[in-house]
Amino acid sequence: MFIPIIVTSQNATLKDINLMLASMQDYEYPAQPPTTVAAVNEEGEYVLVKKERFDPEDPQPTQTALPVTEFVSPFAGWSLEDVAAWYLQWESKLTEFDMDDGLLLVLDDDSVQKKSVLLFEKFHQFDEEEDEQGDDAGNGDAQKGISLTEDPESPLKKFNIARVPYFGVHLMLANLSIANMDFAEYVSLDGASVPGRLYDWVPFDDPPVHTAQEGRKPAEAPPVKRLEQILAELRSGGHID
Repeated sequence: MFIPIIVTSQNATLKDINLMLASMQDYEYPAQPPTTVAAVNEEGEYVLVKKERFDPEDPQPTQTALPVTEFVSPFAGWSLEDVAAWYLQWESKLTEFDMDDGLLLVLDDDSVQKKSVLLFEKFHQFDEEEDEQGDDAGNGDAQKGISLTEDPESPLKKFNIARVPYFGVHLMLANLSIANMDFAEYVSLDGASVPGRLYDWVPFDDPPVHTAQEGRKPAEAPPVKRLEQILAELRSGGHID
C-alpha cells in the first residue's frame, strides 16, 4: 500500500521534497533497515501525486524514488479545503491505485519551515451526532487544536488532521493503517478528536525519533545513524542542502 502526498507549497524546492521523503522512512523496524538510497527505494511507500485528474487508462502510480529530480505539483497554492474536496472526489480511484484507504499527507508552506507534514485521516464514522459528541469529549480536550472551518458542510469536516514532524510520520501511519492506535492518542487527547480541527502531534515518552537534532534519541542510535547515511548520500549528489 502507498501513501499519497499532495504538495500545496508554492515555495518547496526539490531539495525540500527529497529531505521530506528521506526523513519519513522507517530506519528502525525493518528486518534489514536501509542504509543506502537504493535500499530506501526498495521499501518506499510514498507517492507524490502528479495529476489533478485521473483518466480511466492511467497506469497505477509507483512509489516515488529518491532522489526526486523533476516535479511540478498541480496543487501548488491550493487550500486545505480544496485538498479535502479533491480527495473525497478521487478516493475510490486512489484506492484502486493501491493507496492506503483514508490516509493522505500534505506538504504546505509551513511544512517546509517546520520540517513537518499535515496528516489527514478520513473520519469514516462522521455524522452530526458524533460531531456533537466529539465537541464534548475528553473533558474539553476537543477544544485543543485550531478550527479550520466554521462551515458544517466543509469537506474538512470529514477528516482528522494533525501537523506531524517528518520523524513521527512513519510510525503514526503504520499504526493508523492497521487501526492499532487511534488518531487521538497521537495528539494527546483523552477523548475523541473533532474533524475539521488542526492538532499538533505530541511525542510519546519514547518516540520513534530519527533525528539527533530533535534531542529525543542520541546521535549514536542506529536509526539516527542510518538516516544520516542517507542524507549524506543525497547531499553528496546535491539533492539536499
